[in-house]
This record gives sequence, structure tokens and C-alpha cells, in this order.
Amino acid sequence: MKKYEAKFDKNEIDLLKNMIGKQMTSIFGSSITSHDHGDLTPYQSYATVFLTNEQKEILAFSCRVLETQHNEEYWKISIQKQENPAPFIFEVDDEDKKVNLTNTEILIESHVMGMSIFSKEFETDMEQLNYDHAVVFELENGRNLCISAMNGPCGVDITMDEEEIQKILAGCIERFV
Repeated sequence: MKKYEAKFDKNEIDLLKNMIGKQMTSIFGSSITSHDHGDLTPYQSYATVFLTNEQKEILAFSCRVLETQHNEEYWKISIQKQENPAPFIFEVDDEDKKVNLTNTEILIESHVMGMSIFSKEFETDMEQLNYDHAVVFELENGRNLCISAMNGPCGVDITMDEEEIQKILAGCIERFV
């Protein structure tokens, strides 16, 4: 049986752990789809999401779809520290004019008390897949912020809606707290 894995590496886990105890100030990015009115309820999808903290550190979350030899899809979330956020993404309309996607910034203003990584595992007759699917930040204000692999095209979903978080985490294994 062939095994496929897409997990956070040590550097990415260290970047996440470094957020604990710090005040998360905002989350921003260019929205691919909005599933509500811009307040993260229930969720929004982004090509890349940027988290900032009180030390002006920026973490960029992005995701790409991978495929096994037998056409099973799985996702790789990547996390990098950036000095400045990447430029916002533009799309070109039918008249070759640049059209800015919906840019969103949501103020969080709450300390990160903890975080968990959730993985998905499944297997077929020929393949075994194991990948990190979501990160949940526990905030001092009593809310949770979930960043997960987007179901569908490449990107990440973010939400603070508890019902939506439970749906995202259904079938996941908590592997790091």
C-alpha cells in the first residue's frame, strides 16, 4: 500500500507554537468566496490568509491540492513567516482589466491561549493518506479561530463559528495540542 502524507514540518509547528501567549491582532487576505457578510460567520475562503500579532509578525497560510497516483485528492497547508504580506491577488475580466478580489481584514484583538492541529486519515484498497487539515487557535476572548484546507479549489477557509468548526473537524484526529 502506497502512503501519502502532507503534514506541517517542524518549522511550521514552531511558527504556530510561537503564536501562543501573543495577541493576535488581525487576519486578512483576498477573499475567493464569501459565505456570509464578512464577519467570519460561518466562513470565508481565501487564496492566502495572513495572521498578524502584536509584534507585527505575519504568518501566511496557503494551501494546494495534491493528488495520488490513483487520483485521490488531499491537501497541503503551508505556513510561512513573512516580513510583508504578499500582494493581493487580482483576476482579469473579459476586457483584460484587473479586478481586485474582495479584500478582507478582520480585527481579532485577543491573546492566543492555545492551538491544536487536526489531521485527516483515510485509505483505499491501494493507498493510505494522512494530512493536516486544520489549525484551531483558542483565543482569550472565549472564541476559536479555525484555519482549514478549503474543500474544492486551492485555498484556505477561516471561521470563528463553532458549528462550522465542528463540521470541519468531523472525522479529524487531534494530533497536537
